[in-house]
Amino acid sequence: MKQLLSAVNYLHKRSIVHRDLKSENILFEEKPELETEPVIKIIDFGTSCIFAHGTPLTEKVGSPYYVAPEVLRQRYN
Repeated sequence: MKQLLSAVNYLHKRSIVHRDLKSENILFEEKPELETEPVIKIIDFGTSCIFAHGTPLTEKVGSPYYVAPEVLRQRYN
């Protein structure tokens, strides 16, 4: 969970919003030759965009089963 939240924080600090974050878009990379924890990767940036801080997003995007109520109201940030 820490890796996932760190990745989202990294994107948001660079003004990038994924807009379709769900379990299907999270992958684990395992390197059996290394004795380290698996690395979590976020994929599928097809609906992502760059946003201006303070300006709400109004486009209805995302997977229907995972979309937040704020997205349906067309006012989210």
